[in-house]
Amino acid sequence: MIAQAQEARVSRWSILLEQHGALSLFVSRVDHARFERAWFAREALALPPQIAVSVRKRQAEFFHGRLCARAALLQHGQQSGDVPIGASREPIWPAGLIGSITHNHTLAAATVLPRSLYAGAGIDIETVMDAEAWKGMIDIVLTDAEIDYMRTLAHLAPFGLMMTLVFSAKESFYKAMFGTVKRFLDFSTIGLTHVDLAKRSLSFRIMDRECAALQGSDHCKIAYKIIDERTVCTAFIW
Repeated sequence: MIAQAQEARVSRWSILLEQHGALSLFVSRVDHARFERAWFAREALALPPQIAVSVRKRQAEFFHGRLCARAALLQHGQQSGDVPIGASREPIWPAGLIGSITHNHTLAAATVLPRSLYAGAGIDIETVMDAEAWKGMIDIVLTDAEIDYMRTLAHLAPFGLMMTLVFSAKESFYKAMFGTVKRFLDFSTIGLTHVDLAKRSLSFRIMDRECAALQGSDHCKIAYKIIDERTVCTAFIW
């Protein structure tokens, strides 16, 4: 029983958003080696058909993500932890709530907020890219102007870390906006303009007119957290 409790443990972390204060994240360690599909039944979590036929790695990450979502929902008085999958694989939250789920190979996390106060929320956890990874993605994720600006920060942080933070921030923005715009947003939707290492925030210009109109501004700030030397997390709410 002790081992099972550890496997299903969810911790509460926070990430500081400059304009909104501390955002609660519910986080669980993903243990691929020990995961068993029976954990869904043990924790009374739904196992959707498309996840049931997926590989074990995907099942483990989905399980821990939904485990975190259930913990986040409980903070809002929701007794059911089930979060169905939408047509575009997005999580479907109960009426009156918004949220976001994320995972990488070692961590899963979720956050939930009241829809009466916020229109969208996005969080993203990423493993810091090595040189091979970021060189293969740089032309997809960054504009020439972003690359030039990031090179001016070379004396402050490794390029792989900065590249991962910007990639993750754009993922968080996309997740936060998707519930409203209901369409694909590419990496050029927002462009990096400033990195504040002291406040741990990234500033972007919003290039998409619809997103800017919804925001009421053509600028946004996305918070980040360095979890460890290999893992980062970003968060954006509007």
